[in-house]
Amino acid sequence: MRKAKKVGPQRPPHEENPPTTSAYPTLAVLGLIHPLKMLPLMMFTIFYKSIWLIIVAYPLWRANALWGSPAEPMTKAFRWLPLAIIAVPWGYVVRNYVKWPKTQSLEQSRARAA
Repeated sequence: MRKAKKVGPQRPPHEENPPTTSAYPTLAVLGLIHPLKMLPLMMFTIFYKSIWLIIVAYPLWRANALWGSPAEPMTKAFRWLPLAIIAVPWGYVVRNYVKWPKTQSLEQSRARAA
């Protein structure tokens, strides 16, 4: 299988997909209106940005090659990640997404039904 040839000048990654980048402000407004419903999206964002910073930016930074590289603008865009991590209600996340819900015994469910 042959690779497709890239013809012409390449656009920077932040210009790659304007509909995707315009979706973030919309989702941010929805997050202000319904914060707990948007929490899974916030956790996904924290997860992928953290992975990118660890796998891509950190090795470049350690090699003193991050500044001036194509990864620099993306790294600067992710600099607000600590604020997102601070804003997440982690107790709620653990109670609702990490811990298994307590199961009711058969007697308890029958007593509630009666």
